[in-house]
Amino acid sequence: DGKQLLVYAIKSGMVGKSSVQNNSIGEVTFENDFAKGQFVNGTKKTPFYFHFYKEEQQWKIDLTSLFEVSNMAFSKVIEQSGQTENEYLFTILGIISGKEVGPEIWQKVN
Repeated sequence: DGKQLLVYAIKSGMVGKSSVQNNSIGEVTFENDFAKGQFVNGTKKTPFYFHFYKEEQQWKIDLTSLFEVSNMAFSKVIEQSGQTENEYLFTILGIISGKEVGPEIWQKVN
C-alpha cells in the first residue's frame, strides 16, 4: 500500500532529507476551505502548487496535487540514471522484490 511504499522509500534512501531540504512552499492563497501554495525549489518559483483542504478544523494536503511535481522529479531521476523508463522500472521492481524483472511482467490488455 502507499504507506508501506513511503516507508520503504525512506528506509532505502530513495526519499530523504536531502531530496526535499531545498524545497519550500511560497505564496499561499486561500478561498474558504481551500488553499494552494506555490512549490519553490531552492529560490526558484515553479508553476506547480500544493493543494490543501480544511477538514474538521485541520488543513490537510491533497496528495493528488503532488502528482505533477512527482512525475517531473521521477522523469529527471530516470534521465540521470541513463536508463529508459522501462529499464528503470525493472531495476526498481527488482530491488523491491529481490527478483530479476523484465518485459514478461507486461500483460496484454484486451
